[in-house]
Amino acid sequence: MAELYDQHAAGLYAYVLAITADAADAEDVVHEVFERALARRQGFFGLRNPVGYIYRAARNAAYDRLRRIEVRERTKNRILTPVVLESINPLAEAERAQQMNEAISALPVEQREVVLLRFYQDMTFSQIARVMGSSANTAASRCRYALAKLREFLGDEDDGHD
Repeated sequence: MAELYDQHAAGLYAYVLAITADAADAEDVVHEVFERALARRQGFFGLRNPVGYIYRAARNAAYDRLRRIEVRERTKNRILTPVVLESINPLAEAERAQQMNEAISALPVEQREVVLLRFYQDMTFSQIARVMGSSANTAASRCRYALAKLREFLGDEDDGHD
């Protein structure tokens, strides 16, 4: 369990932070997910995909928390804080990281989740679908729409103009 925590806690935290937009809530959710997994460790380690399970459990817990405190609509429009991307890629240039934060935060929540899971957690569309409770095609479509919006927001830097 400690190894699983060491390998995935930071990425899980960044993912939950993108959903909740609140550092304390994200910490609480990550803690809760690992606490539950530890309490059920015998059944937990019998799972085929424990990493997928913790991401799905974290997603569910994050949305449960949002429903309980009735801030889901506000959360959809909040700007993703720079902490998320900096915790994933500390070598990113500050200006580009800020632009990326703004672009990702402008995405609808479902598209934002797919982008974070696909590109920052390196999950396949099938894995993302299991985490989000959708089909792989839906995950792929959300990713495609998100990438188009990100290109539009960030501008096409490879357009051949100097």
